[in-house]
Amino acid sequence: MLVDHFNDTDMNVLKAKIEQVDGAAERLEKVASVKIEDPADLTKEAFAWPDEKLFPIYSPSHALLSSVYLEGNDDVPGFVKEACEEACALFGLDIDIGSLQKTASEESLAPSDFLLPAMGKLPVVDEDSLAMSRGILEKTASDLKVDDLIVANRLLVKKASEFGFEPTDQERVFALDGHIDVLTARNILHDRYMASGDSSYTKLAATLDGDTIVSKGRIAEMVFDVLAIDADNNIEKTAAEAISELVLPGSYPEFITIDNTEFTYEKLASIDSSEWLEMFPRGVVEELFEGGDIDTGYLGEIVDSLSPVEKEAVASFIR
Repeated sequence: MLVDHFNDTDMNVLKAKIEQVDGAAERLEKVASVKIEDPADLTKEAFAWPDEKLFPIYSPSHALLSSVYLEGNDDVPGFVKEACEEACALFGLDIDIGSLQKTASEESLAPSDFLLPAMGKLPVVDEDSLAMSRGILEKTASDLKVDDLIVANRLLVKKASEFGFEPTDQERVFALDGHIDVLTARNILHDRYMASGDSSYTKLAATLDGDTIVSKGRIAEMVFDVLAIDADNNIEKTAAEAISELVLPGSYPEFITIDNTEFTYEKLASIDSSEWLEMFPRGVVEELFEGGDIDTGYLGEIVDSLSPVEKEAVASFIR
């Protein structure tokens, strides 16, 4: 029977590990307290071995304890140990499980094979690594910086069709694949102003127009602006909290506004991708139609970056 700290009832395995594993005692000194829960009460993503619900990694203490139990354990797949290492790293813990041998293919992965490419963390190259990385990303979302949270979830959403899974609403929202209701955003900014007295919130609210913001670029600006003002006022909102508060699920509007003209999704979808090459570089067009149909969210992001003259040209092209 495989043992972790959830089922090591008499702690004999842990005692043996402390004697046998270099550095085990030092790791355990960092574990302030840990709640032993019933695995049935937790989702499988809380564990380094999801299908077996073994070796919990959903908090720094759990990840540290699991790393000790995994030391010298040759009866678990390599991805389990890697999941534990990944979780420790995201919690700021530099743990290298001694018996984990990195394969040549793992060493040669490209940045695009990771949900956190800049760190080379959270690989997504097959179903096992995807399950591992999704679970760790979900459990550590509140600890990630806003840039990393958005990048990781955008890459995860892009991997959805490749691996045949449906992203959750939360994954889509963290990828900014959603919308901002302007009235709701104004109310949030008003509440912040009333609590802090900082007029920066009301100035930001004054820049909002229309009913809905759907452009990923504009949504990102809002998230970053609100977090920056929050930081100035010592309002402790994590990136995950700020995005969840502002961004709502649902990213495919019935229409998109360009140069003050509304165009329906059906109209945009009827234009062949080759025709868009008259307006945008090939690389942009390929990304615009990467999923087969036109990505209206990305189109809005592109259009937001254009000058008024360029927006008018795009609008006349669509007409």
